[in-house]
Amino acid sequence: MAVDKVVIITPAGIGFQVEIHPRIYRKIRGLKEADLRVRMILRENFFAFYAFEDDKEEYLFTLLEKIHKIGAKTAYNILRFADFETIRKKIQQKDTAFFQQIPKVGRKSAQKVVFELGEKITEDFQAGEFFPQQEDKMLSMALRSLGFSTEDIKKVSGGIQPNLPLEEKIKEALKKINR
Repeated sequence: MAVDKVVIITPAGIGFQVEIHPRIYRKIRGLKEADLRVRMILRENFFAFYAFEDDKEEYLFTLLEKIHKIGAKTAYNILRFADFETIRKKIQQKDTAFFQQIPKVGRKSAQKVVFELGEKITEDFQAGEFFPQQEDKMLSMALRSLGFSTEDIKKVSGGIQPNLPLEEKIKEALKKINR
């Protein structure tokens, strides 16, 4: 029996249905209590909770979700298919065929995953680099204040070099949006 959701009860007694993948389920199966990394995704027309094994997996989810036309459901589906290290290796090997085996991931999406994450998912991953830096949040806020949609911001933010100063990131984003 494949389990893909569990109900988590908070200390306040509120229950939430959370998406999980088989590796997490195997770890928590039979336990009365477990600590999980859970993220809520809130969109205009839906909300969902997703559980992650660790920081790396949550970070990978964040990167996958930022890819145009991937979204939260497909990003989590990729995480269900393989663990972080396998996905990292397949990205480094530019193995689009691997990603095309995943339900709901076609040829174009597989190419986007490999191309857009090739330089972001490296062997020497540092723990402090997992989550978006303050400058990335500032970039998003700056573009939003200029009137750009969340979708436009999402399209361009994934391809900008993370080590650029904020002003350069804004310039690069504006160039990409105006193309």
